Amino acid sequence: MGFVHVHLIPYVHDVGFTHMTNAGAQFLLALVSIAAALMTGRVSDRIGRRRPMSLTFSWRGLAYFGFMMLALWPSPLLLYAAVICMGLSWSSTVSLLATTCADLYGRRSQGSVFGVVFGVMNWSAALGAWLPGYLFDVTNSYQSALLANVLVAWVASGVVLWLSEWWRPQQQMVGTAD
Repeated sequence: MGFVHVHLIPYVHDVGFTHMTNAGAQFLLALVSIAAALMTGRVSDRIGRRRPMSLTFSWRGLAYFGFMMLALWPSPLLLYAAVICMGLSWSSTVSLLATTCADLYGRRSQGSVFGVVFGVMNWSAALGAWLPGYLFDVTNSYQSALLANVLVAWVASGVVLWLSEWWRPQQQMVGTAD
């Protein structure tokens, strides 16, 4: 996600979009992200965590693939499709990871476990901002960084789908502790 935080706006501008189109795409990404986070949490409470998490990583890979294709076909339709895919995956991972931590380690440990997971996510985002910048400096292109993001996202999607389901529906009672 570091690429999106740091490099997406200059990349979209470099492939020929106006500042207004770029701003509209960023706004759409944010709106879809909020809706997707709420929807993903609700869906995962009903069907489990594994399939929504795998789908989230698939959407992310598809978004990065769309960003790659913008260099070949810089159309607003492709830009908006890619940011919608990114929005579907952006905040969804947070709700899925938080609930997964609770599922696997219990609510009493959720704060500690999710704190470690979220810390690793931030270090990964920092690397995801630095590495594309380095690759851009070396190659004068973002394509290798985008391809790496596509591959990582789709491998993550496959790995999560390959895992056995760890979520079990439980009757939640108000006022009880794990």
